[in-house]
Amino acid sequence: NEFCYQNNISTGFIKILSSLPKRKERKKILISDLEFPSLILILKKCLQNDYEIKIIKSNNGKVPFEYWEKELDINTQIAIISHSTYATSFKNSIQQITNTCKDRNIFCLIDVAQSVGVIPIDLQNLNCDFVIGSCIKWVCGGPGAGFIWINEKMIENLENSSCGWFSLENIFTEDI
Repeated sequence: NEFCYQNNISTGFIKILSSLPKRKERKKILISDLEFPSLILILKKCLQNDYEIKIIKSNNGKVPFEYWEKELDINTQIAIISHSTYATSFKNSIQQITNTCKDRNIFCLIDVAQSVGVIPIDLQNLNCDFVIGSCIKWVCGGPGAGFIWINEKMIENLENSSCGWFSLENIFTEDI
């Protein structure tokens, strides 16, 4: 119930972003410059008019927890963090970051595309709201092998504006 396949990470990312509850006092989206470029492109193309996109600058291929902690403030709507970065393989302190997000009522999304299949991850204990990933790299899947995971505690709070056959609770019994 918490996993949904996607064509790729980008489509899942857009669905999650468009489903977030609006919180007018929370106008900042936090991401680092080590995230996969398509995520930053999507933010700039789709949300630039609605949110301030704050890109944390890395230092020597790393983004220490302290950088995240400093920026995770009452204006932050969501933090987007790679489990392991694509360009430097830096493993972020995701447990610390997600715990800080929870303490500050900030949504958090973890990108596991570069780590799924090689670095163990316990989603139940991670304390995050969303995970996006792909089976292309280490799980050896092909195109169309993206996925999103949504913490079951979040599902009732989301309002996805996209719809289709798989949007229906029971696709074989719905009365069109």
